[in-house]
Amino acid sequence: MQGCGLRAVAGRSSGLHGAGWLRRCALALACLLLTSGVAAQPRAMSADEARAAARAALVAGDAQAAGQIAAALLERDAADAEAGVMLSAALLAQGHAGRGAQAARAAWRNASRPDGGLRFNAAMLAARGAHEAGHHGSARLWLRRAADAAPGAEERALALANFRHVGRVRPWQVRLDFGVQPSSNLNNGAAADVVLIGGVPFLLSGDAVALSGLGAHLAVEALRSLPGGRHLGVTAYGRGWVLSPEARAQAPGRRGSDYALLVLEGHAGFLRGPRAEGGWGLRGRATLGRNWYGGRLLSDYLRTELARAGPIAPGLRGETRLSLERQVRRDQPGRSAVVAGLGGTLQRRGPTGDLWTLSGGLRHTSSGSAEIAHDALHGALGWEQGQPAMGLRLGAAMELEGRAYHRAGALSPAPRRDVRAVLRASATMEGMARLGYAPRIELRAARTDSSLPIHSVNDISLSLGFRSTF
Repeated sequence: MQGCGLRAVAGRSSGLHGAGWLRRCALALACLLLTSGVAAQPRAMSADEARAAARAALVAGDAQAAGQIAAALLERDAADAEAGVMLSAALLAQGHAGRGAQAARAAWRNASRPDGGLRFNAAMLAARGAHEAGHHGSARLWLRRAADAAPGAEERALALANFRHVGRVRPWQVRLDFGVQPSSNLNNGAAADVVLIGGVPFLLSGDAVALSGLGAHLAVEALRSLPGGRHLGVTAYGRGWVLSPEARAQAPGRRGSDYALLVLEGHAGFLRGPRAEGGWGLRGRATLGRNWYGGRLLSDYLRTELARAGPIAPGLRGETRLSLERQVRRDQPGRSAVVAGLGGTLQRRGPTGDLWTLSGGLRHTSSGSAEIAHDALHGALGWEQGQPAMGLRLGAAMELEGRAYHRAGALSPAPRRDVRAVLRASATMEGMARLGYAPRIELRAARTDSSLPIHSVNDISLSLGFRSTF
């Protein structure tokens, strides 16, 4: 991590030069401070003068002298945050990563607010010590703290640059996602309890109609980077529901656990080509997964994906994607399928930094079941605000998908046709961010119109979670 904290800590030399003089000064000062109960000598150095001498030693490259002065200051006052920062910088300069990180953590705890940048410097030094000791996760946590405590835009940019650097070089990466989601249709049920099929009205059971409730999800992904741009990873995703009182009255025999979803995946992938935004890259991934629905095994699947992305014109990036997936249904083997997809995405930054995204694609699903086999055409348009306004970063998206099923089903004399529309609006409260995580709220409204009325579905949901701002 280049210059992590040292540039901000060093300061100016105050006109003091000469490593030998600084070392002699350090020894004398240590004796003076360790005997602070003795009557002061006429030319005793004050704490401010000692701090200036330590800063000068750091600038001159004499870490030993700087460490001696800082240690003497801490002997006199263990809560001296500035001395702790300088001791940390001195220890790290001498190759003592563990002790340097420990001193930085103590300085962080002792720094008051406002601190003139002391907490920023302490966090940067703690991150450097953790990084040099091979503790990359701890380093990124301290860099998040440094970004929070940055006294200005330049210091924050320095923390974020180091954060990204550690993310690129650390062998393990762990991502977490958690949120809660009230929904008006957690079971993907029909919009009405009476539907017409072949001109004949049918009354649906309570659990076949939309049920409302409160859901929560947790996702964990661990990635291991390998040489040559390759990686291995595992993912676990779980979502559970609590039925509303109205839903329990509508479907007395049902519980929220009947609609719980659990997904486990293992995957391997690669990235070829430049990682920078200015270059083209090729990436691929193979995923082997299994999922359970309502506590019962639902399906196994193997999915392969290949994508190529890069710049098309100034400010415009594009991506093309190919995918192929084999799904093996364990609950109803006749509904197993093979899914092939082709898609693309365009992204453009507007003059104010707003991000516009246009995507679309085709999907072909072959299956022995008339309820599964279909072709689909889908598209989406998204917008995200470039700069937060009053602490909020806003976003919106619109999605549209049309499905044409291959064969007529048991309930319809003609092949089914569906049109599904989704609208999303989101607000990320970056003004309330801590450690780079900001509360995020998303409102989602979805509607499916089907030629077979039992598959016409409405859903409104509200998601509450957190989003990393960098």
